[in-house]
Amino acid sequence: KEDMNAISNILKERGLSTIRIQFKEDLRDALNSGLSELYQGVFADPPYNESFQKKEVEDIFYSYLEQGGKIFVTIDKVGRPVAFVASVPLKADFSVAAASGGQVNTELTAYFAEDGVEKELRQMGLSAKMKNMLISACKADGLETLLLRTSIYNYKQISAVNKAGGSVISGLFQQVTSTRSDGTMGQDARCFYTFDLQSADSNAVTTLNRVTIVRPGGNDTAIVWD
Repeated sequence: KEDMNAISNILKERGLSTIRIQFKEDLRDALNSGLSELYQGVFADPPYNESFQKKEVEDIFYSYLEQGGKIFVTIDKVGRPVAFVASVPLKADFSVAAASGGQVNTELTAYFAEDGVEKELRQMGLSAKMKNMLISACKADGLETLLLRTSIYNYKQISAVNKAGGSVISGLFQQVTSTRSDGTMGQDARCFYTFDLQSADSNAVTTLNRVTIVRPGGNDTAIVWD
């Protein structure tokens, strides 16, 4: 209870509010207010350890907007971005659409493309709220599925996706090449999850809320506390 009160106070002090980016002018303002730097910081951290130039970040977000994607950004009381989520029609991302292997209806599926929270505000429920906001927006558009791809070693994201009602596509992986923070090129394996947007309640699933994933001896092991 004390932890929850402390979290609530931190969020209140920040005066956080979430906005939907629908116009280029709004996106430009968000990028200039710190969205680019936030994105760079999020993906510089493990497990991705990726390096993005500011121009690359700008191109990524503008492409989402131009392709009819959805972008939500949470800002603090001075207008500085502290979290973001974004989706794009799956058919607009050929690489991910091809990798999905026909597991979803491409025409009625959105790709959950981006998700990030400022380091000091993580594990406070902010990411979960924004995921639910994006899921609701996609559902309101009449889409059937929201497809998410993440690193197989991004255990925190995987846990959050499970809690949000995501279902893993068993056996489906994709190798992704990216520039690391040290300038080298590297590959990592990504797994896929889906959110059923047409069920009566896409979040009404049985999930394990207390799971610890570790890698003793290089073997992925889940310790289930429930």
